[in-house]
Amino acid sequence: MLLESWLPEGRQHMAEVFTDSSDSRFLVRPGLKLTATGCPSTYTLGLWCKNMMMLRAWKTDARYKDVQWFFRAMDDTFVHLENLMWLTQQYDPNQPIVIGEKVCYWSGLMYPDGGPGFVVSRKFVEMWSEETFNMTLETHEGETIDDVMWGQLLEHMNVKLIHYPGFQHAELTNKKKENQYRYFIRHARGPWPLTFRPIAVHQGVRGGLEFLPKLTYDLHQIDYDNVHPNAVSAAECDCGPRGEVHGRCSYAPYYPPTGNGDMSDYGPGPWL
Repeated sequence: MLLESWLPEGRQHMAEVFTDSSDSRFLVRPGLKLTATGCPSTYTLGLWCKNMMMLRAWKTDARYKDVQWFFRAMDDTFVHLENLMWLTQQYDPNQPIVIGEKVCYWSGLMYPDGGPGFVVSRKFVEMWSEETFNMTLETHEGETIDDVMWGQLLEHMNVKLIHYPGFQHAELTNKKKENQYRYFIRHARGPWPLTFRPIAVHQGVRGGLEFLPKLTYDLHQIDYDNVHPNAVSAAECDCGPRGEVHGRCSYAPYYPPTGNGDMSDYGPGPWL
């Protein structure tokens, strides 16, 4: 699914896969870099271990010395590469930057949602150290939640997470997310009504990855440069000292319905 969605033929050279699988035959494709990490195949420590191997490669491998931006994604995440490049052009890679979907933890911690992934700058990779990484791991005594620990890593490094609502889950069983997708498609043939663009979508439908090919096709039918003159932004979102805004910042569940209904999860309208 990775190769069929956002890494079609001719683009596989843009990615490196860090895998815990001992059987990687399913990922064989000329030009695709594959690294067997030897990490455990677990959702907790295994993910954190693969992140370590990934960041170490980004920082030390000569192949990456001229790369200005890196995107960390899961293998079941769709990435709109053109929109991703459009987003990064608005920031300076010589600053320590991390952009993703902000999640507010109960303690007040802010962390980037690991599902849709997040983008990091060249400067952030240069600042990162294995010592800081391992210090974060030690505070959990081996019990790890991958993206929560990324939030703690950002705190240790004094790097502020930039929230961008174009990183999200594609949960068609979730009424808010289903309506959001329908909203995107309804405006596919007219001016783009939002100031932000879809960047990355994590497959959130339980039971399979069959939705990603349709998502790939549909989101590429939209002319994002044809912006509506009254395009609107998502609501601002930040985490309080004890995580008063609970959950992902891509929607604000405490806002009342706007009258349009399907985009009230993004905050006050009016939505086009």
